[in-house]
Amino acid sequence: MRTYLGGAHRFASGTGSLVVQGPNDEEWRYPVTLSDTGAFHFEFNEKTDATGDYSAYFESNGKETESCGQARFKKDAYRLPTFEVLLNGPQRVALDEEFGIDLSARYFAGGLVADRPILWRVTQAPIAWTPPDRPGFFFSSDSRFGAEEKFRASPVLEQNARTDDSGSAPLKLNPTLEPTGHPRRYQIEATVTGPDDIQVRTSTQVQALPAFVLGVKVPRYLETATSLQPEILAIGPQGTPVAGVPLTVKLVRRSWNSLLQAGDFSQGTAKYTTETIDEVIEERKIVSGADALKLDFPLREAGVYLVQVEAADKIGRRQFVSVDLFVNGGAPVTWSRPPTETVAVSSDKDAYAPGESAQLVLQSPFQTGRALAIVEEPEGPFRYQWLDIAKGVGSFALPIRKTQMPRVAVHFLVMRGRVAGDAPAPTAQFDLRKPATLAATKWVTVTPVAHQVTASFTYPEKARPGQKIDVVLKLRDEAGKPLAGEATFWLIDQAVLSLAREQPLDPLPSFIVPRDTHLVARDSRNMAFGILPLMETPGGDKPLEDLGVDNIAVRKNFTPVPIYLPTVAIGPSGEVTIPVTLPDSLTIFKLRAKVISGPDRFGYATGELPVRLPVIAQPALPRFLRPGDTFEASVIGRVVEGEAGAGKGTLKTDGLTLTTPAEQSFTWEGSRPQRLDYPVTVGQPAYRADGTPERQSVRLGFTVQRQSDQAGDAVEITLPLRPDRPAVRQQRLQTLAPGGTLDLAALSEPARLALYGGRSFSPATPAFRVCWRGWCRSCRPPGAVRSSASVLPASNSR
Repeated sequence: MRTYLGGAHRFASGTGSLVVQGPNDEEWRYPVTLSDTGAFHFEFNEKTDATGDYSAYFESNGKETESCGQARFKKDAYRLPTFEVLLNGPQRVALDEEFGIDLSARYFAGGLVADRPILWRVTQAPIAWTPPDRPGFFFSSDSRFGAEEKFRASPVLEQNARTDDSGSAPLKLNPTLEPTGHPRRYQIEATVTGPDDIQVRTSTQVQALPAFVLGVKVPRYLETATSLQPEILAIGPQGTPVAGVPLTVKLVRRSWNSLLQAGDFSQGTAKYTTETIDEVIEERKIVSGADALKLDFPLREAGVYLVQVEAADKIGRRQFVSVDLFVNGGAPVTWSRPPTETVAVSSDKDAYAPGESAQLVLQSPFQTGRALAIVEEPEGPFRYQWLDIAKGVGSFALPIRKTQMPRVAVHFLVMRGRVAGDAPAPTAQFDLRKPATLAATKWVTVTPVAHQVTASFTYPEKARPGQKIDVVLKLRDEAGKPLAGEATFWLIDQAVLSLAREQPLDPLPSFIVPRDTHLVARDSRNMAFGILPLMETPGGDKPLEDLGVDNIAVRKNFTPVPIYLPTVAIGPSGEVTIPVTLPDSLTIFKLRAKVISGPDRFGYATGELPVRLPVIAQPALPRFLRPGDTFEASVIGRVVEGEAGAGKGTLKTDGLTLTTPAEQSFTWEGSRPQRLDYPVTVGQPAYRADGTPERQSVRLGFTVQRQSDQAGDAVEITLPLRPDRPAVRQQRLQTLAPGGTLDLAALSEPARLALYGGRSFSPATPAFRVCWRGWCRSCRPPGAVRSSASVLPASNSR
């Protein structure tokens, strides 16, 4: 919990309530107290029967009640999947060649999912891709700078297949068959059905890019320059330069000419029409190289310029990129006339880090004038600065500070005095020489690097069930220096995370406060002197926009979350060691941590720890049993490490009747798992005097062992016993007259215990009511029943 004022975060303090809301309008409230670091931890362990969606939020105590920090979770009966599906393939491919995706299905406990059905599904969507590690370049794959063309794709692909003996399956896709050459994202989904009929679905994304994209690096703003030196580059799908591509490079100067065009006689209004004039200064034919090529173009005057590069791949698909820039200087500059009462403002970068300076260029429609820059600082007061407009250009430098994150608004009021000349005629509808004021707002994005903590784990690459390990958590700032702080750490079974989408780990977005503008500009002179005729046809440049056997330990502890530490303190060294005792689960555990450092730095860390045995036993059982049930208790044996061959499996039970031999021999064939089925029956439990069964659960112990080296695994599972039918409850209210009796009818079926029989009640006083409540388990053979009676005076309000 944090308070936020003037762009700064501070630790929250005080008390409040944790409010949990559930299905059927249920609500729980718990008092909590915030710690010194503005945090609290509460374990919600209400025994609720309702499944569904729950939500929790914090409600503060104070003069004005405030709520924040909502989290949502679901309570539901589930069965953990026993295997995972992985899709392997390239992250990026070329649009002019075929590519493949390989599927591999493996059990969390080890082993391969062989000969199982697969359903493939492939969809496509357009993307704007920027090659990595090329700062300052603008690419043709970005729709803001590339050629505009409508995206088209082939229909959704659905295909059936099966995994082979190695648990794998391939899928081939051919992007050359697509109708257009746009960069696109392939969404590839695969659904595998396991031996226990549980379906596991996974997906991956592949970016299909042109054989090359064109990149241009050029400064967007030059204060003064006599030449321009753009860098030209052709980049392949893997982010490496492509040499030998013929390129056409043009330097174009763009200007605008706005004409006041007469309107029709019925309305008598005029409007401005803007003409865009592109003048090709120079055109060159070059060939791309193994690195960026730097060209040199002479510049004759100030203005707006465009660097355009064009090429085609071997299929004839066109690549085009056009980047605009502004060169200041002594010559007057024309701009595209903006919509009414506004001007355009451009920046040299899309986003800035604290400590940098944002260079803003004001594209004034007036050749001379003044502009007032207004910065809405997060501390509250506005900051004002006057600018001079010369030759149609004004520039403003804004130092970026940490408190301005995530963005800061910079407003400009551009003012021009009356233009010299003759006064307008008394009958003129417009006074084109009158003073004018235009306004514009530029949002400057500030990156949250100064609010981030880089957290990381150090831990063993592999572990055994029940092993004790040390996990080291490290905190660093953006410069790599240690940070003190606090963390919440937990370990969770990957199978749990496969049931639903994991909630976001990064806490920082929750503490980024959006900032709105509070400035209103109004020019009263327009009310006195009339409107400015700025209606026009627009023109100009594009905008930027996770049971015992010898030497075999029995695995009993299968908790999916073996550790959860709500508060872990980290000292000035920026490191802490967390001892962890692993449960008996054979799976892949995910390591998670959310961290803070001070009131305004936030981060998170992730990791993955596989827990393995050479031979594993995976039970396939129902979640619960009822008396009289007959079912197959199954165990799936898998070889994870070593050779396949002869093996044996045994089953021991407590509370169940086994109808086949307890030991079975079998042979593992290759990587295929071996399933053993044992028919068992649940008997009728004995009942206590109060009607409750003496046994609430049954136990099954499986052992699977490899004969060659005696390697194996033993698992003990406890299953709950549920009633085989609901209880029968009756309630009756009747008034008895003096001397009257009430006969309770006998049961229609024998009860499980002889605790019930017909009873008569005869009051000794003039008027009574008898209230009788009872329940029984109406069933055969004998079961359990309860009854109770209350004799009340007739005047009792009950």
